[in-house]
Amino acid sequence: MTRLTLVMALLVLATFLLAPGLVSANPSSEPIGLGSSAVLAAIQQAKLTAADGAANDLFGDSVSISGDTLVVGAVLDDDKGSGSGSVYVFVGVPSKLAFTVQPSDTAAGGQVSPFVKVEVQDASGNTVTSSTASVTVALGTVPTSGAKLSGTTTVEVSNGVGAFSLLSIDRGSNGFTLTASAPGLTGATSASFNVTGSSAAPVPSLTQWGVIGMAGLFAVLVLLAAKRRTLAYRRA
Repeated sequence: MTRLTLVMALLVLATFLLAPGLVSANPSSEPIGLGSSAVLAAIQQAKLTAADGAANDLFGDSVSISGDTLVVGAVLDDDKGSGSGSVYVFVGVPSKLAFTVQPSDTAAGGQVSPFVKVEVQDASGNTVTSSTASVTVALGTVPTSGAKLSGTTTVEVSNGVGAFSLLSIDRGSNGFTLTASAPGLTGATSASFNVTGSSAAPVPSLTQWGVIGMAGLFAVLVLLAAKRRTLAYRRA
């Protein structure tokens, strides 16, 4: 790739990013209104050339965007002869997480349905379909002490989306939230939701079981002592 070709490709990319609405997919199409869908940060995913490319083909004379994918033409690229042209494919850089299917109200111990879904997005909110990040959900706001989240709490996203199945919370209360996290990405917090039904009975700890056992043993000893006193009285 010549220095001139590189400069031209960068100029096209700069125009794409800095002048929303002025770039079209091809000369006959309507201008693409980039708006909030502009890819502000991208990484090169591929470089495309024509299988039968030859000098002066000027392959790649346009710019286009779809979701998190940006395609930039470089008509003066010279991989297959002067002016043979090529196309560079860029994808958005994973930046943050977002809940796209929020947790719904449910009963204590019941499955949250439909499945909660979390997306990996770039800085502009486009789904980064190339991401395979490992995303974990956990309880955020916990309005009742001791409540626990069960089910599939960590998944590897597919096409940038992670679905969390069989989620349930064992105690009822109003105002729960979930959080989503992944290494290197800005986390997200869900909308609040309610869990109906009585709180689950707390399970005694080992210390509590020990106290219960000692109390039981003491009661047995008291009964034995009383029985002995009764027997002694009768003999007398």
